[in-house]
Amino acid sequence: MPGNVLTSDGNDPSEVMNIGSVYARVFLQPFVLELALKGLIQRLGTGFLGTHDLVLLLEDLPDDVVSDLESRFAADTGGSLRQFVVDHRKDFEGMRYLETSYLETSRHSRAEDWHFAICAVLDRWDTEGPRQP
Repeated sequence: MPGNVLTSDGNDPSEVMNIGSVYARVFLQPFVLELALKGLIQRLGTGFLGTHDLVLLLEDLPDDVVSDLESRFAADTGGSLRQFVVDHRKDFEGMRYLETSYLETSRHSRAEDWHFAICAVLDRWDTEGPRQP
C-alpha cells in the first residue's frame, strides 16, 4: 500500500474511517477466500483441512478443479490463482491482530483481484454437484 494508511493521530474522523475500512477489507478478503475454498472442498465430498493456509486449501482440491479455477482467474486478471494464494497464503492469520506489523510487510493486491479469486471459487461451487463416492 502506498504510505502507511493505518496510522492516524486520531484528529481527523475521515482518516480514522479510512483506516477502519482498509483494515476490514484486507482482513476479510483472505477470510472469505478461505471459506469459499473450504466450502468447495466440502461440496466435493471431502472434509477440509483445519487450516487458514490458502495454499494448503487450494492443494487439497482435485487437479481438474484447480485447473478450472486457474482458468477462471486468469480469464479475469491475466494472472495465476496459484501465485495469488502463495502471495496471500497467511494473510488472515497475519492480519487478525492490529498490534502485529504483518500488514506493513505483506504483499498487497488490488481489491478486484480478491474479487476474481473469490468469484472463481464460488462460481465453481455453484456449478459443482456433490461428487459420488
